[in-house]
Amino acid sequence: KVIYIGTFSKAISPAIRTGYMVLPMALLPRFERLIDNYSCPVSRIEQAILTDFIKQGYFEKHLNRMRKIYKGKHDCMMEQLQKYFPEKILEISGDNAGLYVLIRYLGSQPEEEILRRAKTLGMPLKSLKRYYQNLPFHYLPTFLLGFANLSEETIPDAIRSLSEKVFASPKPYLL
Repeated sequence: KVIYIGTFSKAISPAIRTGYMVLPMALLPRFERLIDNYSCPVSRIEQAILTDFIKQGYFEKHLNRMRKIYKGKHDCMMEQLQKYFPEKILEISGDNAGLYVLIRYLGSQPEEEILRRAKTLGMPLKSLKRYYQNLPFHYLPTFLLGFANLSEETIPDAIRSLSEKVFASPKPYLL
C-alpha cells in the first residue's frame, strides 16, 4: 500500500500550483470521503489542460528535454569544478544528486566568510550546517551548489569566480 504524492511545480513551473496523488484503488473510497468538502483552488479548466498535456505525451517529452538540458549543465559544472579546483581544496560528491552538487571545503577559511563572499557574488551556495541537529566533531564546511538556474554558457565564469573570489585564500597585506 503505497501512496505517491507530488507536484508539477518543479517539473513544469511553480505557476502551475497543481499536485497529484496516486493511491491504490482500495483506498479511493476512503479518500473521496475525506475530501468530500474540500474546495480545490485549481480551476477545472487548468486541470483539464494539464490532463490533456499528460495524455497526449507532451509532459513526457518535456521531462526528457529537461533531463537533457540538466545533464548538460551538470556535466559542464563537474568539468569546470575539476578544472578550477585541481588542488583538492574541495571534495566533490553528490554528482547524482539532482540539480545540486555537494562540495566539502577542505581549506581553513571560516564557513561564514565563504557564504558571505558567495552571497556578494550572487552564487547559489547553501550550507548544510543548519540541517545538523548536532554538528559532528570533525565537521568540515559542506555546501550545496545548485546549477538549475545557471546556463551552460555562464557556468564556466561562475565556477571561475567561485575559485578566485569565494574559496581563494585571502591575500596578506604587504607593507
